[in-house]
Amino acid sequence: MKGIILILSILSISFLLFACEREPQCTDSDGGINYGLRGTVVSDGEELTDFCVDEWELREYYCEDGVGLAWRHNCSMGCELGECINVTGDNCTDSDGGINYFEQGAVSFEIGDYVDSCYGGVLTEYHCVENTSLGYEHYECMDDCVGGACTFQGCEEKANINRGESYTFRFRGMTYEVTLLDIVWVEAYLSVNSVDIDPMMEDDIYFITDLTTLRVTDIISEERISACFMTV
Repeated sequence: MKGIILILSILSISFLLFACEREPQCTDSDGGINYGLRGTVVSDGEELTDFCVDEWELREYYCEDGVGLAWRHNCSMGCELGECINVTGDNCTDSDGGINYFEQGAVSFEIGDYVDSCYGGVLTEYHCVENTSLGYEHYECMDDCVGGACTFQGCEEKANINRGESYTFRFRGMTYEVTLLDIVWVEAYLSVNSVDIDPMMEDDIYFITDLTTLRVTDIISEERISACFMTV
């Protein structure tokens, strides 16, 4: 009888300890890392609100694995009231045509020029938002970042291709016309010299010959991809 009572007591204690254990809880009012909106993280009852360290640096709080963490970010146009300043206007131009991770561009907008730049393997890519405001993002290059653009190991000729458009690669004495037929979710539908090929995802490689390959290096948006030719 005493043995049964002891076992029941141990099970009860184990159940209580298990019931007390819980996953860490964390919420972020601005949805995560959002430099353009001041937010507050609530983590284990503690409130952490985004704030400006100085006129340029933002302390951005966010949740990861149920825990509140902090990220330091330098705002390109200054920091004010816990968020990066977003200047608006009506005259924005981008020399690389928009979000283009593989060509260094410069955005001319209102108070100055903003040139794509590298920090380690991370690219700061500037672009126009509907020609009325300046946008930017930090993009982690798959291979490396050099001279304000991502590079591809092994790529010998690369280009961006828009939906419904073709690009002619002249590679090793041959001509290949690559057409972007469509993009569905994370797959690009292409044809090479008017022959449809299997859908390709990022980093997929299509063998045109034993040595000549087409690689989809990035699906930039629902309308655009980057691709390159290389040998293996």
